[in-house]
Amino acid sequence: MLILDSTEIVPGMVRFPRGIPGFAWIRAMQLEKLPKGLWLYRSVGPHFVMVPPKSVRPDLVLDIDDAVASRLEINSPADAFALSVVKLDEHFEDAKAHLHSVIVVNRHTRSAMQAVLPHSPHTGWIPLYA
Repeated sequence: MLILDSTEIVPGMVRFPRGIPGFAWIRAMQLEKLPKGLWLYRSVGPHFVMVPPKSVRPDLVLDIDDAVASRLEINSPADAFALSVVKLDEHFEDAKAHLHSVIVVNRHTRSAMQAVLPHSPHTGWIPLYA
């Protein structure tokens, strides 16, 4: 199912009913806006800088697996938004985003999970400023 990507992301609690890969104990994180991205955090780490994937590659097709859509109760493209993890290096201009797997969030229930975009041509870290 195709989902929309939006810069109109509402801050607030995001719930991960099945945890996050690599961080299975994390069931909820706070999402806040930054001047040039988003901050997904907990009072006790880990913390992640995030961006909407289409802010990195506007032509990216956000096609999620139907099983992901079903699990998150996403019934239409407007029901969800996606976030990509940002990897920060020593220099901010060298920051990269991961566009092959994204965090998909149901904008109504705030339930989320990591999902691989099976048709993404981007399989690794993509420079934010290329």
